[in-house]
Amino acid sequence: MRKYLTPIGMMVGAAALIWAGSARAEPPASMTYLAETPALIACDTRPQMDEVIAAIKDGKVKEKLVEMQHTVDAKGEPVCVYGNLASVVFGLSEHVGEIQDRDRLVDVWVANVGNRNAAFFVLWGEVVDATGV
Repeated sequence: MRKYLTPIGMMVGAAALIWAGSARAEPPASMTYLAETPALIACDTRPQMDEVIAAIKDGKVKEKLVEMQHTVDAKGEPVCVYGNLASVVFGLSEHVGEIQDRDRLVDVWVANVGNRNAAFFVLWGEVVDATGV
C-alpha cells in the first residue's frame, strides 16, 4: 500500500470512514474503472480487511488502523491505509452484511480492486440507519 496519511491523519480519517453517506448502496460493478474513489480503507489482503471489520464491530477501528499503518509489507509500505485511491478497477465484491458502528448501522462490502501497481481490497459501506447524528 502507498502511504496516504500520517498516523494522526489515519485516526482523524478513520472516524469518518466511508460511512459518511455514500449515495450508492453497493460498490461499483466488476470491471468498473474509477479515476478517483471516495476516501476508503484499503488493505493488501482479505485477512487484513477482516481484522479491520472485526475492529469496527469491537469499536476499535481507530486503534486497528493506526496499528496497521505501522505494519509494513515486503515493500516497506503500510498494509492498510485510509484515503482516496486514484485509478482503480473494481473486481468482485462480497457483501459482509450490516455492522453496528457506534451510533449507526452500516451495510458493508469488501471489494477486490486493482491498478497497474497492485491488487488489494477496499471496504465499501452505506449508512442504513443513523441515530444521534
